[in-house]
Amino acid sequence: MHKKSVVTIYVRHRGSCRHADKPVWRGCDCPKFLRYSCDVCLCSHSHKGRLHRLPTGARSWAEAEEKREEAQKRIDAGKTEKLPTPEPQKTIAQAIKTFLLAKEGERRSPQTIRKLRGQLTLFEQFLTARSRFFPSEITPDDVIEFRASWKWKSGVTRQKAQTNIKSFLRAACPQSDTLVKALGRISLSRDDHARLEPQPFTEKELQHLLAQVPKTFAKEPNKIPLMTALIHCQVATGLAIRDAIQLQRDNLSEDESDCWLHIKRQKTNKPVRQKIDTGLYEELLSVTNGTLRVRQPQLRRLFLRYVSLLNFVQDLEPIPLLC
Repeated sequence: MHKKSVVTIYVRHRGSCRHADKPVWRGCDCPKFLRYSCDVCLCSHSHKGRLHRLPTGARSWAEAEEKREEAQKRIDAGKTEKLPTPEPQKTIAQAIKTFLLAKEGERRSPQTIRKLRGQLTLFEQFLTARSRFFPSEITPDDVIEFRASWKWKSGVTRQKAQTNIKSFLRAACPQSDTLVKALGRISLSRDDHARLEPQPFTEKELQHLLAQVPKTFAKEPNKIPLMTALIHCQVATGLAIRDAIQLQRDNLSEDESDCWLHIKRQKTNKPVRQKIDTGLYEELLSVTNGTLRVRQPQLRRLFLRYVSLLNFVQDLEPIPLLC
């Protein structure tokens, strides 16, 4: 009586794999192969001996197991047809790279790309720790537990991160509908809604802030009138910091009866026309002196110093202006 041939899986590790000494290690994405010993040949090429080795074309242990079962059935039935080799699939890391390239091709801002890369890198690291290397291996439990691992307190931040993860899942995963449905929606808490409400300075805080301007910019006295005017402008109009520090002379206009501020908000890219009083118009006009446009490194330094000035108002937490 002949001994039954058993098909087994083994791994051909890459040289850089830290599990290279473990030929049956399941937790890596190195190529998986099959081997068995008998007279039935599924290799479709000539060789000596009864030992056969077959590539599965898979890097996932689950897919390799499916190939093993198919090979075992064919050997038991005495069939010699070659096993079909599937198209190689992208790893999660490769899918993330392609996804980011697509977003860059859509001309998304560098800030958006940076956030996407950070969030998706966390996702990849989480999945790798669970031995998930291919998009097809991601399960609803994976995405739910990944979301549970987030440390962000802001509900808005969590909402945006989940939107980005869903977008990636739709682009990369064949089972995306199930994964997206498992995530559902994130509701904002009462604290989240409170944080989204405008928090203007009190009169005392405003006086404190204005008194700090000459101290913060003591070595750059030419910036004192500018920063004072920008603070007055933000308090009066609700302009965001990033919009305020990029004001130009062309943003200001007047007609027969009123003065106007014309801007395109940096965050939403929407044009805004806002009425301002004559005193603020003249103050802004006096500090623009043609233009406020500065080079990007200078703009960043000015922005950071301005934010540090606003944060001075409170000892514990910064108070955002209306924005």
